[in-house]
Amino acid sequence: MFLALAVAAALTLTGCGHQSGLAGAPATNPAEPASLKIEPAPGARDVDPVAPVAVSAQTGTLTDVAMVNDAGKPVQGVLTPDAKFWHSVVPLGYGRTYTLTVTSRGPGGKTATQPVSFSTLTPPIRPSDRCAVRGRPGVGHLAQRHLAAAACTIGGRSPHGGGQGMTSVPR
Repeated sequence: MFLALAVAAALTLTGCGHQSGLAGAPATNPAEPASLKIEPAPGARDVDPVAPVAVSAQTGTLTDVAMVNDAGKPVQGVLTPDAKFWHSVVPLGYGRTYTLTVTSRGPGGKTATQPVSFSTLTPPIRPSDRCAVRGRPGVGHLAQRHLAAAACTIGGRSPHGGGQGMTSVPR
């Protein structure tokens, strides 16, 4: 009787060779895609252009991440050697739409490609940005210079009474 209990206990501990993998390890589902975290969130609007753009694989790995702006220009980024994290390495533009195309591999080997888009904010033009002295920027914020310059007429009169060398926005 004691021998029968010892054999039964030994078979229970070894699992009779019917288990595959490590005891306690979760089974891998081959149809499971990678779980991803994408920042900014897909479809986000008015994203700060200096905020980080990042993709991380919570499970599985990233096999490719490509990012382009609305003109089709690629945005450079870097993927970590373990293929778990990608982030952009250049600043974004104001008032643009960006598309990330993320290709990943799940823990069981399933590959998936996911396109994600978001838009950056367009800064308002403040009254102080409405005029600029030719040759010297009068716009306080670098990103707003091109917006103010595009709205100004060359050689117009300044609302401050000047006129020589001023550009102004017609009202």
